[in-house]
Amino acid sequence: MMLADLRQAVIETARKMKEYGLVELAGGTVCAVDKETSLVAITPSGLEYDNMQPEDVCLVDYDLRLVDGRLKPSIASDMFTEIIKARPDVGAVIHTHSSYATAFASLNREIPVITTTQANLVGGTVPVVRPLHPGPHTKEYLANIVKTLGNGKAVNLMCHGPIVVGDDLDDCLAVAVTIESTAAIAIRAAALGNPVCLNQDDTKLAYDYCRRAVGQKKHNERGE
Repeated sequence: MMLADLRQAVIETARKMKEYGLVELAGGTVCAVDKETSLVAITPSGLEYDNMQPEDVCLVDYDLRLVDGRLKPSIASDMFTEIIKARPDVGAVIHTHSSYATAFASLNREIPVITTTQANLVGGTVPVVRPLHPGPHTKEYLANIVKTLGNGKAVNLMCHGPIVVGDDLDDCLAVAVTIESTAAIAIRAAALGNPVCLNQDDTKLAYDYCRRAVGQKKHNERGE
């Protein structure tokens, strides 16, 4: 994908994120990696998405040097680049402020796997990054985000909201929406009784099956 196309895709994903109710105002951050140049296209700090133009999307390298752009990159840029450096498989990262997921973050409680959809797309629970960190990001805090994420798809920043990683922006958005939906279902189910949680084996089975069987690209690769 050309860098201009990548910038446009970042904007479109940010607008979809808002349409799905995952952020308000200029909240959240979206970024995508260009593997050929090792540049990261990332939304600027404090700018709402509705009127954002491709040239507003910042291009930074893995050391946060601004390579192209007229605005200041998101203050979450350091979190994203640390994840990207630690996870070569990651092609995009999204940070949301979605309400139900953030409720779990405020309770310092992981989002459980209580739906097969969460198992399919997320592949496990969503752990909380501890401790609370309201100020500038320290090296220790950034390292803790990377450690808590591990090889997973998402973490929840304590009292703040989720960070989601994926193969690409579409993958990230699907996971972010699924996390919010699951969190909402978990809260409602807990009000009715004791929700059933999938165990690790069932979760892995559901995740592997979804990665293998769902989606047109996967079917086409098998010639079906």
